[in-house]
Amino acid sequence: MIRIIREFSVSWVSKALLILLIGSFGIWGITDFLRPKFRSDVVATVGKETITRVLFYQSLRNEMSRIRSQMGDEIDKNPKLLMMISSQVLTNLIQESLLRQELKNLNLFISDETLKDIVHSEDAFRDENGQFSKKKFDVLLAHQGVSESYYLSMIKKDLQKRFLIKAVIQGVKMPENMLTPFVEQLKETRSLSVAVLPISIFPIVEVPSEEELRSFYDANNELFMLPEVRDLSVVIIDAKTYEDQLKSTEPSLQKEERAEKALGMVYQAGKEIQDAFASGSTLMEISNSMNLPFATIQKVTITGQGEDGVSKIGPKAGLFTEDMLKQAFELGEGNESDLIELGKGRFYIVVVDRIDPQAIPPFERVKDKVIEKYKDVLRMKLALKKAKELMEKLQKGQSLQKIAQENNLSYQDFPNVSFLSPPKNLSEDFLIKLFSQPVGGAAMSMTPQEIKIGQVKKISPNTFKDSKKIEENIKRIQDEFVEDFINQFMSVLQEEFPVEVNASVFEEMIQEN
Repeated sequence: MIRIIREFSVSWVSKALLILLIGSFGIWGITDFLRPKFRSDVVATVGKETITRVLFYQSLRNEMSRIRSQMGDEIDKNPKLLMMISSQVLTNLIQESLLRQELKNLNLFISDETLKDIVHSEDAFRDENGQFSKKKFDVLLAHQGVSESYYLSMIKKDLQKRFLIKAVIQGVKMPENMLTPFVEQLKETRSLSVAVLPISIFPIVEVPSEEELRSFYDANNELFMLPEVRDLSVVIIDAKTYEDQLKSTEPSLQKEERAEKALGMVYQAGKEIQDAFASGSTLMEISNSMNLPFATIQKVTITGQGEDGVSKIGPKAGLFTEDMLKQAFELGEGNESDLIELGKGRFYIVVVDRIDPQAIPPFERVKDKVIEKYKDVLRMKLALKKAKELMEKLQKGQSLQKIAQENNLSYQDFPNVSFLSPPKNLSEDFLIKLFSQPVGGAAMSMTPQEIKIGQVKKISPNTFKDSKKIEENIKRIQDEFVEDFINQFMSVLQEEFPVEVNASVFEEMIQEN
């Protein structure tokens, strides 16, 4: 039992208070559950449970912050992407509730002895000798502001949910008759030819009218959205400073004792900072009174850039780091973070002094950019029209090489292309299209800069010999099949615990974000 649980509890214990159990199992949709009448503070009901505004807001902010750290402020400029992420967050919360209620029905539990064994094996709670340290355990929990009983209860509940999922998918795998066509495609190679149609070869001479530009601006204002910017402050607490003090004040302490006591002093300083901040003092005032390093930055985006496009984070810019920025964009205006470890015995608390939300600038301010984007759209329309004409010629039997020569397009042959080891300049989406075509079949792929037209010249079965890559992708296919199976399990639970979503509150909260 313990071995099975540990398989899916690695590093879980130390994160149990911060991470939702169920990640993205794929969007199985929320639109089927929309209903008009709810309390105004409820986003959705799942069986006997409710998903409140507060819970949804916190979950959405956390997910937005995580995605911003990967995509930058692009997410803030794309309302469709925001809707997709919001739907996924709500889906995850619904899945959480479904699993929680099913666990109650099954009366599934983990014994205290098993839980104790898991906690004692967590590296975060071990001393330098590799033994469980109750003192370190208590200090870390005190820093999080939670009791031991609450912490253990949270871990137990989340491990129970993981165990339920593990039990559901036990022995599930894709049938051979479904898997075989995928495997055959992974093992084959294809000879392809590709021609490139640059968007830039289509000049837009006429200047669009003011009316056309304003109409385009109104219909596509997300293209000109200004990202959210924040004013931030941070204070640094260094355990080494306290260790140096202890060398003078308590010279009899051993190195390990001094380090442990210094860590406790860091946590105490963090508590004092948070108490003083809650009492109305600014972080600058607090840092001055405690003689701690302090820094502030104004109007910074989630990517760390200022209004001038120059980075405001990193060693060359000052004290602020990417991690501080990430933490700060998870907070509301006027709020402070927990005491967070920075590394090498250094900790920090970051405060959000001001938030300027994303905004659509006036037309006059971005008129030049509107003209540029409008012309880009016109070029793309002309390029697509031309590409479709070329595709029709291909379908009538002309070779792609001849078509490229006649239209002064760049052309390249790609012999023996494997889907698992593709050329760098052929995107995965493009290859998926080409690998679904027979010999002579063609497909298109477009970016803002160009349109690629590809044709399949030859298919060679069983010619890709990298068994490791093949096995890795067979596993990926099997994993995706298991995810689909989990989605079906969630659908069954939904019949047992009906799901209804408050459409008006859901849309309202997305707009507020």
